[in-house]
Amino acid sequence: MAALGEGLVSRAAIHLIENGKSKPSMGLLQTIVARTGKPIEYFIATNVTAQPRRVSSEVDVVDHLHAAERGLSRLLRQVGLTRAEREGGELLLLSLRQGIRFVSTVRLEKARAGRGDRHRNPARAANSA
Repeated sequence: MAALGEGLVSRAAIHLIENGKSKPSMGLLQTIVARTGKPIEYFIATNVTAQPRRVSSEVDVVDHLHAAERGLSRLLRQVGLTRAEREGGELLLLSLRQGIRFVSTVRLEKARAGRGDRHRNPARAANSA
């Protein structure tokens, strides 16, 4: 364990990563891949037997989309990406941002409908008065 994180993280940090209690940075993960000789998929493959975590609300969805946006933005700042990878990442980033706007709009509309806000459209509110 000490050799895996040597010069980067402690033995305890490696232990937490191995037990799923901590997630390594991409740099640390790449170092572990290089030091073990295993493919990166070995370390990031999802557990197919695990039940997917339920998202409880639009707020959670927006939080997850924001986290994905931040992670993808960091990834796109890395050097060594091909033009196609960068363009694909930019398209995905755009989609994430549109998703954030969409879910935020749905949440706002639900909140307005829940409180009986009939003044969403100022022109219609003025005509009905």
